[in-house]
Amino acid sequence: MSLLPLGTRLIMIIPIIFVGLSVILMIPYFLKPEELTESKTISNETK
Repeated sequence: MSLLPLGTRLIMIIPIIFVGLSVILMIPYFLKPEELTESKTISNETK
């Protein structure tokens, strides 16, 4: 990596960062709806 100029490093790193951020942002959308409904029903049942 140190042999590459900064421009190519940024070109390689930026897509990785965007993919990582998009994955991190998408995970809650896939997991949260089911978890939220389950936790709500569980909390309502316990109360």
